[in-house]
Amino acid sequence: MLSGGWAPGRFSCRRIHIVRRARLAAEALAEACAAMGSLLFLVAGLASLFVLGCQAGAGLEGGEYLGACIRRMEAVGWECTGAVGVDEGPVGEVVRWEGEARRGDSTPTAAIEAVWAANGWGRVEEAAGMTVLVDGTACLRRNWTIASIDRSAEVAVGKGPERHAGRKLAGLGDAGAGRRSLRMRGRGKGEGEDKGDLEAEIVVPSGEEQVRVPVNESSERFPFTAVGMLDNGCSGVLVGPCHYLTAGHCVLDPGGGNRRWGLDFSPGKNGRSAPFGRLRALQAYAAVKWSLFEDDLADAAVVQVEGRPGEAIGYMEIGDGDLPKGASLNLAGYPSDKPNGEMWYDFCDKVEIPPNPQQFVFHNCKTYNGNSGSPMWSYSPGEGGPGPLRQVPVVHTGLQAVVLVPIGQNATSLNLDDVDVLSKRARGTFLMGSLLRELRSVMEDMVCEER
Repeated sequence: MLSGGWAPGRFSCRRIHIVRRARLAAEALAEACAAMGSLLFLVAGLASLFVLGCQAGAGLEGGEYLGACIRRMEAVGWECTGAVGVDEGPVGEVVRWEGEARRGDSTPTAAIEAVWAANGWGRVEEAAGMTVLVDGTACLRRNWTIASIDRSAEVAVGKGPERHAGRKLAGLGDAGAGRRSLRMRGRGKGEGEDKGDLEAEIVVPSGEEQVRVPVNESSERFPFTAVGMLDNGCSGVLVGPCHYLTAGHCVLDPGGGNRRWGLDFSPGKNGRSAPFGRLRALQAYAAVKWSLFEDDLADAAVVQVEGRPGEAIGYMEIGDGDLPKGASLNLAGYPSDKPNGEMWYDFCDKVEIPPNPQQFVFHNCKTYNGNSGSPMWSYSPGEGGPGPLRQVPVVHTGLQAVVLVPIGQNATSLNLDDVDVLSKRARGTFLMGSLLRELRSVMEDMVCEER
C-alpha cells in the first residue's frame, strides 16, 4: 500500500545527504576530467554510476528489474505480451483551438487498432488499460471497469495519516520566510474571495511572469526536490515511493501507436545540478482514454521507476477533493525557452476549476514546450492543525487557442501555423473522479521494490 507522502527518519535523511554529496563530488570530478585525460574520466564515470546504483537500490540489474516488474503485473491480472514501437521525436505541449472537436472515448485511433492487430490482441474496446515497459513490452488489462476498483485504493494511495507529502530536508530550518499568502502577492486574489489558507511556495515579484527556482531550493527543499525532468524534455513530479506523474502525451502517442523515448526521471534537476541523479524508468501507464482513444481530458500518466526513491526525496499526494472554485495553484517545470534543464516556477491565481472532471482546467501561469507534465499543486501550511498539506489536482498539458478562421475554410482542417491566433489559454487535466481512481489503482498494481 502507498502512503500519502513520506517523512523519512534520520537514517534516510543522512543517506540522501551522503548520496547528494557523492553526486556533487562526482560532477566536480567529471569537470576536471575534461582536462586531465581518459583515466580520470573513467573513474568519475564509475563514481557517478555508484551514486545512481545506490539511489535505485541494490541487488537487481535493469533486465532483472523488468522481469520482476512483469511478474508482479501478471500476478495482479495483467497480460504482458507483444510490444509497441518507440517514438523518438520531440515532445511538446498539446495545442488545440476553441471549437475543435476533441476525440471521445468510443473509437480507438487507427494507429492503436493497427498495433492491436499486429500483436493479435483482439478488440481494442475490450481493453481496460495498457502499461508499457521501457523495452517495449506491453501489459494489458481486460474486462475491467473503474466501478470494480477496490475503493480502499482511494485511501491507500496519497491519503496517509500524517497529511504530509514528503518532507523538508534536514538542516533547512523554517522555510516560511520564502512563502507569502495570496493576500501578500502583487498578482493576488480579488476582493471578497477568501483563499488565505492556500499559499505560494515562492514569491513571484509583481510584473514578472515566472521565476527560476534557486538551485539550493531544488536540491534541498521539498516540494521542489520532487519536481523533475524527463529525458525527453517533459516535466513531472514524484507522487509515490516509486512513481512519478506526468502528461499522457509525454509517455505515449496514440496517434502513432508508439511509446515515447526518454522516460528516465531526474528529480530536483536545475541546470547542471542533478542532486539525486537519474531514476531509471521501468514502465509507463497513460490513462486508458488517452492511450487508446486520444481523449484530451485524460491526458495524464504515471511512471514506475526502480527502487523507492520517493521515500528519501519526498513525494506529493495525487488529487485534491476539496479545491474551491477559483483556487490558486503552484506550478513548476522545465520550459524549453529557458536554458536547458532549468527549473522555473509560477503561481497561478484564480485557476478555473471546473464543476466536474469532464472539463479542462484553465490557468494563467506562463508555460512553454517542456512544461508538459508540470504539476499544479495546492499548498496549505496547516498552521495549528495536522501539518502542511500539498496535493496535485492538475497536471499541465497544453494550450487552448482562439483563432481567426478564414472565410470559406473548414475549421476542422485548420493548421495553427497557417492561421492568426488571437489568444491562447494554458490548460491542464483535472485529476478527479474516475480518472483519479484509475491512476491510483494502477499505482497499486505497480508494486515498488521491497526494502
